[in-house]
Amino acid sequence: MYISWKSQKGSSRKNNNDYVAIRANNGHFSAVIVDALDKGKAPSCLAEYWAKTLLKSYIKQEHESVVSLLKDIHRTLIPDYLTESASYTLIDIDLKDRSGEVIYVGDCRLGISNHCDINWVNEPHIIVNTFPRLDDSYASFLTRVLKARRFTLPDQVNFSWQDGEVLLLCTDGYWRPHSDNQGLNHDDASTLKVRPDDSDLTLTVDSDCDNFFIAQ
Repeated sequence: MYISWKSQKGSSRKNNNDYVAIRANNGHFSAVIVDALDKGKAPSCLAEYWAKTLLKSYIKQEHESVVSLLKDIHRTLIPDYLTESASYTLIDIDLKDRSGEVIYVGDCRLGISNHCDINWVNEPHIIVNTFPRLDDSYASFLTRVLKARRFTLPDQVNFSWQDGEVLLLCTDGYWRPHSDNQGLNHDDASTLKVRPDDSDLTLTVDSDCDNFFIAQ
C-alpha cells in the first residue's frame, strides 16, 4: 500500500489548520481528515484533537452506530473548543472487498482517481449545492460544520474502487483551489493519497507543520 500526505498552509492563513490521522491493520484502512476554520482560539488544536480522537475511538468498534459514537465524542469538545469549528471526513475501507464508507460534515472530500480524471464520492456541504443560482462568491459558505455548541448530523456514503485506482482524501484547498496572480493558494491545501494494493507499506509525508498521525 502506498500512502502519501502533502499539506501546505494557505497564503492568507496564519497557520495550517488541516490534520489527518490514519490506521491500517487486518485488511482495513481508516483515516480522518479535518479542516478547521481559521477562527477561534485554537483551530489547529481542534483539528488534531478531533482527528486523533475519532480515529482511535472508531477503530475500537465498540459503538452501536457511528452517529452515537460521534455524539459521544462531540460532548468532549466542551469547554475547550467553544470558539472553533471545522469540516471533517472519516473513511473506512475494506481492502479485500475494495469497498468503503465515507462519513462527513463540511467540505472535505474523497475522490477516486484513475489517473485520467477524479470521481468525487461525496458532495460538500456548501450553500451553492442547496441554492445553485448563487454566484461564486458564496462557494465556500458551509451549511454543516463541526462545532461544540451543537451536534451536526453527518452524511454517509458507500463507495468502491477498481484495481489500480488511487483514493484522494483532501481539504477544500486541494479540490477547490483559490490562487492569486502568483499561483499561491489562499487556503490550506492538503491531500492524503492512498493506493490500496498488496505491496508493502510505503509512506511519504510532505508538510509544513506536524499535522500527520499514524496509529500503531
